[in-house]
Amino acid sequence: MIWSRVFGQPARDSRLHILLAVFAAVTVTGCHGDVEPFSANDRESDPEGFTQRLTYSPGDDRTPSWSPGGDSVYYAAAGFDVFADESVVLVGVPREGGAAGLITTNVQIPGTSERWLTAPQVSPSGERLAYAEVGPPWPEVCPGLEIRCSPAQADPSLPRLRDVTLRVRRLDATGSVDSDPSLTIQIPGVDYDFDLLNVPRYHVVH
Repeated sequence: MIWSRVFGQPARDSRLHILLAVFAAVTVTGCHGDVEPFSANDRESDPEGFTQRLTYSPGDDRTPSWSPGGDSVYYAAAGFDVFADESVVLVGVPREGGAAGLITTNVQIPGTSERWLTAPQVSPSGERLAYAEVGPPWPEVCPGLEIRCSPAQADPSLPRLRDVTLRVRRLDATGSVDSDPSLTIQIPGVDYDFDLLNVPRYHVVH
C-alpha cells in the first residue's frame, strides 16, 4: 500500500536517484530538452499536514514518486487489474485519492508479458518517464524443485542472476519499448542451464 503525507513529500531514495543520474548521463539524446533530467524536486514538509492512504491493492505497492506538478503519485504495483501477480506494472493515483491507472502504454500486455517494472521517475518537463525493468521473472529455478541441482548448490541463499534494464519512455508513446533509450546492467548471482534430462546445472556469474 502507498501512504501519502498530504501537503508534504516523501524523502527521495538516494540509491535510485544515483542510478537514474547515471542512466541520464549515458542517454543524453533521449533526454534532450530537459535542463536537469530526472533530478529530485525536494519540498519542505508541512507540519500541519496529515497522512492519507492512497492505495488498497491486494498486492505489493512499491517505489512511489511524485508527478512533476505534485498532483499524482506514481508507483509499481503487483497484481494490478488484469495483470498476474508475476507482473509488476507502473501505476499512477491522484494525490487526493481516486482510481489508479496505468501510466504507460504498450509496455505491459496481459497474458503475453511478465515484465517486472519498478522505480518510475518522471522528467521535470513531464514528458518522459524513467523506470527499471528487472528480469528474469521470479521464482527461483533451483533449489525448490523435486529434482536436484548438479552440482549441488552449496549456498541456497545466493540470489539468482538478474538483468536490470533502465529505460526512458515518453509518457505519450504507444510503440514498442525496443525503440526507447535503455541501458542494461547485470547483477551477479546464480544462472541456470538445463541438460537433456531437464536437470538444472548452475554456475555463478560475477
